[in-house]
Amino acid sequence: MTKNTKQNRNGLPDSIIEEKRFFELYGSDKEDTPKGWNDPQNWKYLDDIPESKCFGFVIGNNSNYLLVDGDHVRDPKTGRLVPWVKEIVSRVRERAETYYEISVSGTGFHMVCDLGDYADAFMMESNTDPEKILMMHPDDYANLSDEEKEETPKIELFYHTGGRYIYLTGN
Repeated sequence: MTKNTKQNRNGLPDSIIEEKRFFELYGSDKEDTPKGWNDPQNWKYLDDIPESKCFGFVIGNNSNYLLVDGDHVRDPKTGRLVPWVKEIVSRVRERAETYYEISVSGTGFHMVCDLGDYADAFMMESNTDPEKILMMHPDDYANLSDEEKEETPKIELFYHTGGRYIYLTGN
């Protein structure tokens, strides 16, 4: 169970904290997601969510935010990224104001990127599935077992979806 102490509010940049795109989770666990999290009427500023509560941050819904979610791509002891992922992260950071954090597992990362004026030129529309980037052919990935897929290094890009949220760690 991931407790609220895993979320470091002081680690979040002002550009994200000032957005009214947060929602309160029911309890102190990131799995306690309420219905209606994707309704802008339920969004709050982070300062309006009690310190004792976990929170999510909404991506999508006509925002300029891109979420880059890396899984199994980081050595938790050294902090080193898989080389092909490091190149992608560098390219995204060159083009967008970016908040980067380490995931709860320590083996992945999240990047919340404000594409700003570049958003109109970012052509990916991900209405159901994210764009997955793998260092293998998609057919090879499709043939993996579910367990192997879970352990495969990958990054996923989420942009202009009908809505997606991220549990920010602030780490």
